[in-house]
Amino acid sequence: MQNSGIYKWQKHDKSAIKGFIYDSNGNLINSENFLSQIIPLVKNMQYSEVFNKFYGHFSFIINNDNYFIICVDKIRSFPIFYIYKDRSIILSDSARSLLENCRDKSLDEDAVNEFLKLGYVTGTQTLIKELKQLKAGQCLVYDKKTGSLEINKYYQFLHKDSLSGDEEKLFKMLDNVHERVFSRLFNSLNGRQVAVPLSSGLDSRLIIFMLKKLGYSNVVAYTFGRPDNFEAVVSRKISDKLGYKWLFVDYSLKKWYQWYHSEERKKFSNYADNLTAIAHLLEWPTVNFFKTNRVLNDDCIFIPGHTGDFITGMHIPEWFLGKKYIYQDELLDSIIKKHYNLYDWTKKSPKDFHLYKQKILSIIEEKDIYSPDEAANNFELWEWQERQAKFICNAVREYEFYNYEWRLPFWDGELMDFWCNIPLRYRIKRNLFHKYMLKYYSIETSSLSPVIKNIRRKKRSRKIYDLLSRINKVYIFLRKLKIFFNYYHHHLALPGVLKFYEYIKYIIKYGNDVHITLFIDAQWQINDYYEDFNIPKKKVN
Repeated sequence: MQNSGIYKWQKHDKSAIKGFIYDSNGNLINSENFLSQIIPLVKNMQYSEVFNKFYGHFSFIINNDNYFIICVDKIRSFPIFYIYKDRSIILSDSARSLLENCRDKSLDEDAVNEFLKLGYVTGTQTLIKELKQLKAGQCLVYDKKTGSLEINKYYQFLHKDSLSGDEEKLFKMLDNVHERVFSRLFNSLNGRQVAVPLSSGLDSRLIIFMLKKLGYSNVVAYTFGRPDNFEAVVSRKISDKLGYKWLFVDYSLKKWYQWYHSEERKKFSNYADNLTAIAHLLEWPTVNFFKTNRVLNDDCIFIPGHTGDFITGMHIPEWFLGKKYIYQDELLDSIIKKHYNLYDWTKKSPKDFHLYKQKILSIIEEKDIYSPDEAANNFELWEWQERQAKFICNAVREYEFYNYEWRLPFWDGELMDFWCNIPLRYRIKRNLFHKYMLKYYSIETSSLSPVIKNIRRKKRSRKIYDLLSRINKVYIFLRKLKIFFNYYHHHLALPGVLKFYEYIKYIIKYGNDVHITLFIDAQWQINDYYEDFNIPKKKVN
C-alpha cells in the first residue's frame, strides 16, 4: 500500500485503515479503537453494520492467518485495486504501483473507448486488462488457504420511499438531519481553518450557512475563474454577508495553457487518475496557488459541496414522472445520453451502443418495463456507483495531493439514508430541497417552478420536442457557430488548454463543446500512458 497524500495507512497488528472515522457525536476515533470494534463485525460478515455504526470516509484491510477482507466505503473514498492471478492476490491503493506486477501492461481497448466517452471506466475494470478495482459499497474476501476470491456487495444507493407526510413534516425532518450531520462535521474540525469552494449553487451555500449557524468562525470562502464571472460575484456577496474572508483566483486562457502543459499537472494527473477516471482539474490551479503561496494554514480542511444535487434528485430525468411506465431501452438510452457524452460518437460507432447497454444492465435491475419509481431508482443506482463514486468524489484528490484534509457532508450516511427514503415526486428537480432552501434560508432559484403541476405540460412538450429534433439542422449550425465564440467567454477559461485553432479542429471533428475539455483531458491522458510505456497509439473511434 502507498502512503502518498495526507491520509496514511494506520496499522494495528496485521490490519490497517486509511481515512478518518468519527462517532455519532463527531468525535474522531483512532485507528486501533476502530479496528478493534470492526474486526468482530467483519468476521461475521456484518459489513453494513460497520458503515452504519461509524461516520466518515475510509477503507480498511482485515488480515489474519485465514483470509484478507478489504472494504471500501459507500462512495469508494479511498479506492482499492488488485491483481488476481494463479489464485494469488496483490493489493494496492494506487493502480500505477501495481503495473510492475502485470504480465501484460497493454490497455484494454474497450475500456479506453469507454473512458473517452465517459471520462472513467465502469464496473470493476480499469484501463489495464489485468488490473481490477473494488466498486463503491463492496468488500473483497480472499481465502488464503484455498486462494478463492469473493466480492460482497454490502451497500447500494436504492430508494424505499418509506417517509411520508406533508412537506412541513419533511422539512423539519431534513432540517434535523442537517443539524446532526453538520454538528458531527463541526466537532471533527477541532477549530482548524476551513476552506469552502463557494459558488452560486445551493450545496456550497448550505455548507457555509450551516457553519455560520453553528458558530464556526475560522472559515475562508473562495472561488475562481475569469474576473467578475457570475459565480464569483454571487460568492463574494454571500461571504461578505456572512462576514467570512473571501479569496479569488484568476483564471485565463493563457494561464490554462501553461498550467495544463506543465509537469506539475502531469504529476497530479498520475496521482489522481488511478487508471480509472480523468483527474479533476477545475480547482487544481487554485489549490496549487494556495499551497505554493502559503495562503491557507497547513492543516486547513476543505469542504466542497460534492454532491448535493445528485442525492437530492436533480439528475433524474424529469419526464420519468410523466409516464405510466418506461421501457428498458428508454432507461438505457437516458443513461447513455446523459453520461456517455464527452464527444459525439453515436454515428461513428453505433455498435458500441449494444456493449454499453449490456454493461449498464449488469449494474441495474434488468426488466422489460419499469415504473417511474423503478426507472429513477436504477438511473440513480448506476450514476452513484459509476459517475459519483469514480469521477465526482475523486475530485478530493485535488486537496490530498497538496496535503490538505477534506470532508464531504453531503455523503454522510445519515443524509444519504434520508434521501433514499423520500418519494420520487419530492426528488424530481430537487423539488423538496429547493422548497426547503427557500423556506429556511430564503433562497429563491429558477428551478423552483412547480414541477409536479407541470407534468402534463411536460408530457405534451416532449412530443413536440421529438418532432422538432428531427428538423434541427439549423439549430445545430447556429449552436456550433456559438461554440466558436465560447472559446473566449467561458467563465472558467477552460478552453485555454488548447490554442484557438486546435479548439476549432476539435469542435469540427468531435462536435461537442459542452464537455470538450474533459474529452481532451481523457484523450491526452491515454496518450501519456502510451508514451510512458512505449505502446503504439490507436485512433479514437
